[in-house]
Amino acid sequence: MTMAWVRGVLTALALVAVAMPAAAQDSQADRVAAAKELLKVQRMDTMMNEMATAIAETLPPAEREPFRQMLMEDLDIATLESAATNAMVKTFTTGEIRAMARFYGSPEGQSIQRKMGTYMAEVMPILQAATMKAAQRYIERRGAPPPPPPSQRR
Repeated sequence: MTMAWVRGVLTALALVAVAMPAAAQDSQADRVAAAKELLKVQRMDTMMNEMATAIAETLPPAEREPFRQMLMEDLDIATLESAATNAMVKTFTTGEIRAMARFYGSPEGQSIQRKMGTYMAEVMPILQAATMKAAQRYIERRGAPPPPPPSQRR
């Protein structure tokens, strides 16, 4: 054994020892726990209610509240929270989820959260229209017939 080999082994062991606590803090269980904490701060029910209210503002006044109520009654918040938790666990590290929870728990984060429904209601129609336009151009370039309008689909 040479001294260089011993130093190499000791260096590798030191790196493993340093990395192990970080890896242990980013387990699946830690991510799930952090995601659940984030959802407590974000309040999916409040976020969806604000988004439903913002979308309802695009309807005639007499239809707004019935639409908002229908949407909120039909939304399964538990399913949305489960999907959000699963997506966070797959996408973010424990540290990143905790950072989001700290941010959304701050006054600025709470303010942004309250405005997010209005923001999404304004942006989504533009995103949807742009996506549909791009899809239509793609179909036309390929020479395929356009899809039937929604009223004619089964």
